[in-house]
Amino acid sequence: MRRSNLTWILFFATAALTAGCSKKSVEPSTSQGSQVSTPVTAPKAEAPVAEAPAADPLHGTRKLKGLDLPVYVDGVQKGVLRYGDLPAIANAGSDDAPEFRLGEYLKAIGVAPASVKSVYVWDNASRIGSVEGSELVKEQDRFRVRFSAGKTGGAEVHWDTTGLKNLYVVHEIRKIAVFVAKDAPVIVKGKQCIVGTDGECSDATPYVATDAAKGTRLYVDGALVNVVKRKLVSDTLAMGTTTDGEAKLSLTKLADAASAAGVELVSGDEVVGRADAKTWAKVQNDIFFTLGKHQHGKVLVRVPASMQADGAVDRDALITSVHVYKHPTAMSRELVSISDFTNLSAQLATNDEARKNDDQEGKR
Repeated sequence: MRRSNLTWILFFATAALTAGCSKKSVEPSTSQGSQVSTPVTAPKAEAPVAEAPAADPLHGTRKLKGLDLPVYVDGVQKGVLRYGDLPAIANAGSDDAPEFRLGEYLKAIGVAPASVKSVYVWDNASRIGSVEGSELVKEQDRFRVRFSAGKTGGAEVHWDTTGLKNLYVVHEIRKIAVFVAKDAPVIVKGKQCIVGTDGECSDATPYVATDAAKGTRLYVDGALVNVVKRKLVSDTLAMGTTTDGEAKLSLTKLADAASAAGVELVSGDEVVGRADAKTWAKVQNDIFFTLGKHQHGKVLVRVPASMQADGAVDRDALITSVHVYKHPTAMSRELVSISDFTNLSAQLATNDEARKNDDQEGKR
């Protein structure tokens, strides 16, 4: 099975966390086999050894933060551009280094490329690259995005700007704004930003009034239809309680997934649960989720064994996105086993501010 860069990063992070948190002492092993007497000798005095500094349990995980890159259309969030949230669009690159056409992505989330006025792409310094709608339509194969670690990592621009109206080159993307019905604000030359009323560069996203949603995202045929928020979960989803007294809530009702042709459950960038129409028909009345505290609306799904890679027992998984397919769709991403690695990936799938704050800390 493929071992992604994400898996190795999570392995080291989890190992450090386990080492730092364990309080159980190691018990001496015993044996009932033959015993050999050994003369007792006085222990030699040893020089004191300086203790190594404690390992940072979060070392190596910064690259996993802030991957939930929001995509806005006329000020409304219409998706998150990360590998695990991609709709079922063609890979224009290779299996190890996938690439995806920007125009096809926009079409899949409900935006006709021909209707686009401009696409703005922010980098981590809040400078803006852009593609005009006419440029996008004229050379649709030219404009592609990829991810820094192949099938995980931050989204990156993968096109050159030669001959474009805006020559500024963005590498790692922090957010995207698409303008269709509304006008695109002026990008000030020399500053490569949108200037606020004070004459300084503004980091505000045009026409956006609220922060990007943090909860589990619900997609139907590639389009974002809802984001889970604890206060918006109604009693109509109730399915009783768990043995721990937590409310069991219907995933099928939440995602409007009755009689779906297929369903995928994603933790970060890894598919940890998958069902075709036949399998989903068997589990849809029983599959449930719970809402843990301090998870910002991310749901913990009890994934049936029949939807898992190993198929052993039902297991809990922290889910960042649920993909429902009403029409038959090729579900080609690899299905991986639920583990501490995948759950940690979901926990670190924070919004834009987490990476932005870490970048600022790193510059101090």
